[in-house]
Amino acid sequence: MLKLNVMITLHDGRQLFCGEIFTTTPDARGRIQGSFRYTKEYLSNADAFPLIRYTCL
Repeated sequence: MLKLNVMITLHDGRQLFCGEIFTTTPDARGRIQGSFRYTKEYLSNADAFPLIRYTCL
C-alpha cells in the first residue's frame, strides 16, 4: 500500500494538510485502486472546500 499526503496552498499563502490518498501497489498492468480521506482538522477549517468533484457521464 502507498500513502500520499495531500496539502493545498490557499490564496493568502497558508498551507493546509487536507488529507491522505491510499493506493494499492500497481498490478502487472500498472493499475491501482485507491481512496482519499480528509483530515478532521481540514474539515473543521472555515476555509475548507471540496477537493474532489464528481461528474456523471
